[in-house]
Amino acid sequence: MQPQQSNTVSPTAIKESLNRAEQAQAAVEARRKQEPKSAEPTKLSEDTPKTKGLCSLDAEAWEERRLAGLAREREIEEHQRISRAGMLLGESGLPARHLKALDETDQSGPWAAALAKAWEHVEQGNCVLLAGSRGRGKTQIATACGVRMTEKPKPVYYTNASQLYRDCREGMHQGKETRVLNRFRNVALLIIDECHVRGETDYEDRTLTEIVNDRYGAGKPTILITNQNKADASQSLGASIVSRLHESGLTIETNWKSFRGHA
Repeated sequence: MQPQQSNTVSPTAIKESLNRAEQAQAAVEARRKQEPKSAEPTKLSEDTPKTKGLCSLDAEAWEERRLAGLAREREIEEHQRISRAGMLLGESGLPARHLKALDETDQSGPWAAALAKAWEHVEQGNCVLLAGSRGRGKTQIATACGVRMTEKPKPVYYTNASQLYRDCREGMHQGKETRVLNRFRNVALLIIDECHVRGETDYEDRTLTEIVNDRYGAGKPTILITNQNKADASQSLGASIVSRLHESGLTIETNWKSFRGHA
């Protein structure tokens, strides 16, 4: 019969186990000391130059681009305005002779003063009557106002009274009278030359009064031109139109010397 094994650990074995554990722990510590240390963040001194971030670095460049873009937009808008003004001038019906003569017109004296007054009232949306003998530059004043209006740019329509009545009659016969009347009502500036040349019919009186009154109500300026003097023109135009002129409009008598070489 074999002898029974003892479960008791001898002091020698325990001492050897502790020695091996201490040796293993010493090896781990040695390896840790040999590993490189992680780099710590470097602190910047006050003398260290600071580098701008990307946003700050590009701020000036972006501002230059923005200003250049705005300048380009203004340039395009101005080009479009000039193109629009040229188109409106071509559609205005303003007499080519008077357009050409504007560059040669003396921008001083009573004519220039009359133009300044007329334009002031046109800008305010009022009615202006230019009355006086031929050759005083009445149509030239109206043409200058028309050019200034197209430069805004806003549409202008120039006609004479006889043509206006013919257009309205033709529109009435074709069933388009309202469309024709709206052309005269809605344009930014309407110029009616030779408004004294009329058949003195009820139809013509009503038509002219209706157009002027509608434009007055909408705050749209109208320039009327006549070779009559102020008194005769007032009687010819009718009480309603004269009332508009007295209320907020302007009558200019072109009583200066004729530009055509006669009194």
